[in-house]
Amino acid sequence: MVDAIDALPVGVVRIGAGHEVSHANDWFCAWLGLGAEHIVGRPLEEFLIQAHDDLFPAGSGPGPWMMLDKRRPSKAVMVTRSEGDGHEMLVLSEASERWRALCELRRSHALADRTRARLELVMDSSVAFSTATSEERLAMILADTATRAYRAEHSAVYLHQPGGSSTLAAGHDPFDGRVDYESLISLVSVPRRTIKVVGPEDGELLLPDWAQRCGPPAFTR
Repeated sequence: MVDAIDALPVGVVRIGAGHEVSHANDWFCAWLGLGAEHIVGRPLEEFLIQAHDDLFPAGSGPGPWMMLDKRRPSKAVMVTRSEGDGHEMLVLSEASERWRALCELRRSHALADRTRARLELVMDSSVAFSTATSEERLAMILADTATRAYRAEHSAVYLHQPGGSSTLAAGHDPFDGRVDYESLISLVSVPRRTIKVVGPEDGELLLPDWAQRCGPPAFTR
C-alpha cells in the first residue's frame, strides 16, 4: 500500500491525531525538497502555510484550497482533505502556475479599482474646486480630497503666508499641539513633495524625539 501511494503523481500526506505528519509520500518530499525523515513527526504548518488570497480560502472542510511552501511562497499546491479514524489524509497537487495567475488577476483588478477610484476623485474634486468661492472653501475641499486620496482618517491644510508664517486653514491639528507644525512645513521645501511617516522609526528620522512627543504612531501623515 505504501509503495502504491509513493508511486502516485500527487502528494499524499497523513496527519496523525497529534496534528503531526505521520506519512509523506515521495511526491510531497520531492516537492518540498526534503527527505521524509525531516518531515515525519513534525506539524504540517512547518512546511505549508495558508494562501490568504485564495479565491475560496478554507481552514477546514474537504477543500480544495491553496497552500504555499513556507520557505518558498511562490510555490503552491491545491489541497483536499478527508478524515477518518482519528487522522486526516491530504491529497496535494501542483498549483504554482495557477497561484501566479491568481495573484496576477488580483493585481490587475486592484489596479483597475484604484484607477477608477482616482478618476472619480479627480472628477469630484474638479467640480468642487470650480464652485469654490473662498480660500477657506478651497482649503476644505483640498483636505477632503487628500483624505480620500490617501485613505486617511483625516487631513489638515496649512496655508503658508507671505511673511513666512502658516495658519491652519482646514481640518484640525493632527498632533494636538505636541509638534510644531511650522517645523514640519519647513521640510516640504519642494512643491508636490510627499513625506510619509509610518511608525516611530520614520518619525524619528523626520523629527528628533518623535516618539517622546507623539507616542508610537500607527498611522500615516
